[in-house]
Amino acid sequence: MPAMLDQNNTLELFSRIKPIVGDALFNKQIMFVGDFKDPALMEYFVSCGVTKYSQLFVEQKLDSSKELFFSTAEKLSDRLELNIQTKIVSQAQEQDTDLIIATGDYQTYLLVKKLVVKYQKTAIFYLLINSSGLVFFLLPNRLTELPKSLFDEAFSQQDYDFLAKLHLNNIIANYAKGLLLAKTKYIREDIENIVNNHECLLVGHLSWPWTVQILEIEALPSLLRNLLVHKQTINSSSLRGKTCLIVGLGSLGSVVAENLAQLGANLILVDGETVEATNPIRQIYRLDQVAMPKVVACVKQLTNCLKINGDFDNEQKFFTYGKAISAENDSILALEQLIDKYSPDIAILATGTATDRIISQTLREKEIPQIIVSCYARARFFEAIVIANKTSPCFGCIRGHLYLGATPSFTPEQRARYVSSEHDLMAEPATRVETSRASDLATHLAWGLLNLAETSWLERALATDMTFFLGGNTSEKQKEQWVYDIKIPGEVKIFGLTDITGRGNYIECWDCGRKLDVVVEIS
Repeated sequence: MPAMLDQNNTLELFSRIKPIVGDALFNKQIMFVGDFKDPALMEYFVSCGVTKYSQLFVEQKLDSSKELFFSTAEKLSDRLELNIQTKIVSQAQEQDTDLIIATGDYQTYLLVKKLVVKYQKTAIFYLLINSSGLVFFLLPNRLTELPKSLFDEAFSQQDYDFLAKLHLNNIIANYAKGLLLAKTKYIREDIENIVNNHECLLVGHLSWPWTVQILEIEALPSLLRNLLVHKQTINSSSLRGKTCLIVGLGSLGSVVAENLAQLGANLILVDGETVEATNPIRQIYRLDQVAMPKVVACVKQLTNCLKINGDFDNEQKFFTYGKAISAENDSILALEQLIDKYSPDIAILATGTATDRIISQTLREKEIPQIIVSCYARARFFEAIVIANKTSPCFGCIRGHLYLGATPSFTPEQRARYVSSEHDLMAEPATRVETSRASDLATHLAWGLLNLAETSWLERALATDMTFFLGGNTSEKQKEQWVYDIKIPGEVKIFGLTDITGRGNYIECWDCGRKLDVVVEIS
């Protein structure tokens, strides 16, 4: 184990990810090739324990990109109190690397192919075209030939979709982590099967933002024509003037807050907890903020982030309430007062507890559109429930009443709960790669609800009462059935009132009294 992990605080920092990655990634090294412009990727990898990086540039003079590469590592080292090692390398140098991640023009792509052969390592090469990403897997024994015209068209598109970029970065990080875990006891066979048997993935599309689809190389020309015609730009001013209430500032809520702040939204931040030593590795906090109230730490981090990115606006406001919302009358009254005082346009519930139900009922009565987001065991799968208005199916209509297909196998933590009730779901192991996927989903749904006229896929879903979004960071088969029908890691499926299960012709929602037609009858 590296020396940097000898300190007690660092051991605790990584304690919640070790059950799913162990020490397997602490000595791995990633080489970035091309223009470094996605700091989120390094943050994802650091959250898994990767602390060694090199950067190879195709052009000699890319000072801004070099500065971003080093400054990203420096900020992460400072926030997490880690020794993150970075260096600039040249093509002529011999390097020790475990995975190549690259983006850039056609010349960059040709260079990456040579590096894959030279180092006998896998490369992930990606492009973002409007609201869609293309991810290519290059193996030493399989070097995909791509037309130069693809790069010419891709680089003619300068406006990027902020939310599409979140999705693409997360998929790259998830697949990269899976490849780095090869030949360990934490092996990701689902990801290895995709990479070894397929050359390309389509990631995101305006018709369905969470598309993760295997793509044949022959289909690229026609797809490209489609992508260039349909365009959407979501930038840092998209939610300016909107106010979002976020209840719960943990692994999901703190990242949602960061995303929405970057989109220009005002935020009402609610949480009664303080920052713990295990939090910063998958939440937005600094290690030196341990014991600080989360609402205070969150505002400090958001303000700092916006100033660094040059997005800080004196008119953007962050309001805080430093107590947990419970089912007690006084607590609900305090929530109602917050709503009356700040008039949020939307709410995101990310407590991951049973309290979400009573909070949701209060918001529904106040006619506040809302999203309830949570992760399942080990964040292998995650969900978001959308309640757009008082006529939408409520939390009680949806939660626990849908037929979702095959269910996943038990995790070690779930099996342990059969032995002892002391095991608590609140300490589920996961990395930021997994939990941020749920946060990104909630962020995109929030943007969609606030811009419904520009979001045809969500408008159609709400019109047909399809309000339950279920995603997977993994894919798993149970008795020849794909769990939740997710065949490719990263997919998001949608369910609704056409999936109600129960006995008899209908069931009645205990919360709103709505009669729900049973579609899948329990035998």
